[in-house]
Amino acid sequence: MRCTASRPCALDIPSVTSYEVYGIRIASDVVLPELAPNSRPCVDARATLLVRLNVERRIEFDPNAIFLRTDDPDGSEWLVCARSIGGYLLRFAGLADFFVNQAGDVIECCGVDDKTSPETLRHLLLDAVVSRVLDLKGFETIHATAVSIDGTACAFLGPTGAGKSTLAANLALAGASLLGDDCLVLSLTDTVLLTPGYAGARLWDDSFDALSVDSSRSEQVADGNRKRRVPELGRGFTSEPQRLKRIYRLVRGEDDDAEQIRTPALEDMSPGESFIELAAASYRFNPTDRVRNLHKFAFFEKLVAMAPIRRLIVPNDFAMLPAVRNLILGDLARESSKL
Repeated sequence: MRCTASRPCALDIPSVTSYEVYGIRIASDVVLPELAPNSRPCVDARATLLVRLNVERRIEFDPNAIFLRTDDPDGSEWLVCARSIGGYLLRFAGLADFFVNQAGDVIECCGVDDKTSPETLRHLLLDAVVSRVLDLKGFETIHATAVSIDGTACAFLGPTGAGKSTLAANLALAGASLLGDDCLVLSLTDTVLLTPGYAGARLWDDSFDALSVDSSRSEQVADGNRKRRVPELGRGFTSEPQRLKRIYRLVRGEDDDAEQIRTPALEDMSPGESFIELAAASYRFNPTDRVRNLHKFAFFEKLVAMAPIRRLIVPNDFAMLPAVRNLILGDLARESSKL
């Protein structure tokens, strides 16, 4: 890591560019090409985040202060989060260190491995650090993909490889607007509101051919990441909050169930099942924070009552994407007719 002496986090950023993402304003000392510049004032007092990616200093922490460890699928360490003087350290093994101040107002990249590319650093910032800092600041966030259809939104939950991005891209190519492909911010009033993330889907290699998308117009997400970002799928993106009409939990058809493989299907989920899915998909900055957990669980209880989740059985066949899309559109149309 390229790091120097330890010192408290500074709040001043001499030269910044302002962006809007996840309903907050980010002021950054480096250009973030994934985001659209924005100069609108922020209404929410929580909604300003200062980012510095050109900081050279060393942040130390007590091993006893670690409150989260996350591993890669192969078992190797990926992320360690720990309390530090004046805030928190997020260490991505072999890639970069990020310092977050106590209030979650400032993010500083305070150590970068020589082999970490700028694309990887921005990916970590936007898709791993900011999403967690939103939770620290009191926003309710989930790991999901969403689109807007005729002015209302639907979201897709599911593990990596379930097909969330491919399905959202298929809907976008048919006229829907992509609202985010990783982190979504939710809020409750008399309805459920979804605040979009940023434009551009991220697709696996096999999805490009299936969707007839030109891979040469895609961009690298990060070193070692087999997904590629497709900016053109972000056409029509809006940062305005959308009413969330339905949440779908994607489930791939099992090989031993021929009917599920051939035909997409929708199944109702119980409130308990829906709650578990939301809890599993939520971003939690500090899973050991009991007060924050209780607040989040109360939020999910209300959310489940207002927007029940449906299980969406998706065949393991790209040729069935139009059928899956039509099933979703029909379900949303029936939901609208109830209002």
